[in-house]
Amino acid sequence: MFDATTAALPAPYHAVGAACGPMRVPVLPRLALLIFSLVSTAGCTMADSSLSKEQFARQVDALLGDRDAVEVPASALTAFPWQRLCFERDDALLLKFTVDGHERVLALPYEEFFVDEGHVKDSLEDACLGPGDRILVKKKYPGYAGPVEFQKSGQGG
Repeated sequence: MFDATTAALPAPYHAVGAACGPMRVPVLPRLALLIFSLVSTAGCTMADSSLSKEQFARQVDALLGDRDAVEVPASALTAFPWQRLCFERDDALLLKFTVDGHERVLALPYEEFFVDEGHVKDSLEDACLGPGDRILVKKKYPGYAGPVEFQKSGQGG
């Protein structure tokens, strides 16, 4: 038994009997895979609302330019529309965006981004902003590339 199918297989393998036919996957594993893919993407919109730490860092760098601090509308932090942004201090700085009723969380390392503890003046810990609210984005150490801090704007929101 030698045909084009058998010849295409690598050396120690060869097709025998039913192996030459179409591969059948049992229904249960296919169903489990379908359910897993639906559950893992539930609440995720696949449009522009994805955001990685790298994309966010580039956006913040662009906002700062060569300045040590800049005050901008909170919507300037992203390239996608959102309705609410909440800041939470945890093992990482969590930015929780509400996009079309769904929460999208971006975890940022404290070595690169932070908000002060809640008792500090102008802290954004446990605060939520709308896209039009103003936010102060500033380097912790002026003149250096170090971590970037987010604070409430002096103008209010």
